[in-house]
Amino acid sequence: MRTTLFTTICAILLGAATLSAQQTTDKYVINGKEIQEVFDGSQLEGLKIESYKIETSTEGKNTVRTHLIKTSCETSPAEYTEPVYVVDGDAVSKADFNKVNTFDIEKIDVIKANADNEIIKRYSAEGKGVIVITLKKEKSKEYKAIGETMRLRNVKDDSYKVVVRGTAK
Repeated sequence: MRTTLFTTICAILLGAATLSAQQTTDKYVINGKEIQEVFDGSQLEGLKIESYKIETSTEGKNTVRTHLIKTSCETSPAEYTEPVYVVDGDAVSKADFNKVNTFDIEKIDVIKANADNEIIKRYSAEGKGVIVITLKKEKSKEYKAIGETMRLRNVKDDSYKVVVRGTAK
């Protein structure tokens, strides 16, 4: 009886010593790319998680839990860069881009980042995406000027263009 009790106590102590010697490390892999900085969840902000799986492996005395996360978007927010905004052939700031009256838009083109496209080569040396707005040449009679004008600044050569905003009757 004493031997069994002694063996049980030794096994418990040995197991506890083994557990305290082992360390568990977590690794996070999003869309096949390992996150190098501290994972705090912000890396998934704005993304839809399609699958989440945990694989456990042992490396020496350490246990490694690898969190494999697949999202519906292949670009993580850390890799996202603001596109270049172009209005009637002039690169403008995002603030100026947001001032464009939607009634005055004839056409919008969206060119994805790193596309082999002349517009990307012309406006984005870094290969960023480009959003191009073409304004109507003549204002329709359905719109009347409300007296408000705005200046769009071309960020490449610091020139300005004045646009009169209109509104529906």
